[in-house]
Amino acid sequence: VRELEAETGFKPERDVDRVTVGRLGARAMLAIVEARYDKFKFEQFLNDKGLQSEAHMGRTVYSHEKSAVSFIDNLIVAGNKDGVTKAIEQLSLPGGVLLRSDLVNTIRTIESGNQVWGAGQFSIDQLPKQLAGRAGPALELLKTLQGGTYQMRVDQDVHARATGSFSNADSARTISDMARGVIALAKFQVASQPDLLHALDGVQIQNSGSSVV
Repeated sequence: VRELEAETGFKPERDVDRVTVGRLGARAMLAIVEARYDKFKFEQFLNDKGLQSEAHMGRTVYSHEKSAVSFIDNLIVAGNKDGVTKAIEQLSLPGGVLLRSDLVNTIRTIESGNQVWGAGQFSIDQLPKQLAGRAGPALELLKTLQGGTYQMRVDQDVHARATGSFSNADSARTISDMARGVIALAKFQVASQPDLLHALDGVQIQNSGSSVV
């Protein structure tokens, strides 16, 4: 990153406005970065690094093994090569990108003003194989997690809320009880550290039906 900054003048903390990361299928990830950058300098940097380049629907895609990146107007599109080419195809469609209605409805529950947020479905298959292969009651409960949201706003304080949707109310209640137990144990362990204790006092866990907040 330091080399990229030195050769292109790009500074992420100054020039990046927004980052969106999404999952495509079971494993592929795609990141879309809205930023101000010098496209010519970026492409020259990648050419100097020896990355392969090819044209796709009038856009240049730079790739290395299974990863790729393309520069489209004020966007930096990076991730799995198939994901990058699919993004270029979607951006070329009239009317923009269409999301599933259930995902759109979930996104609409995010309150305005949150600088960081995420929404989506969840499957145990998305966990690393070495973790998913371990047995345990917590992992069995995690298999009942269907999706959820996360939202965070940072001003003078940090305000964060995560909501998980489970397949049944029993799993949601058990997860809530386990989480409360973890918080209680953590408070006991940091009793002599007032700053950490104050932070833990700000954590609330609630469950209603098959949801946990």
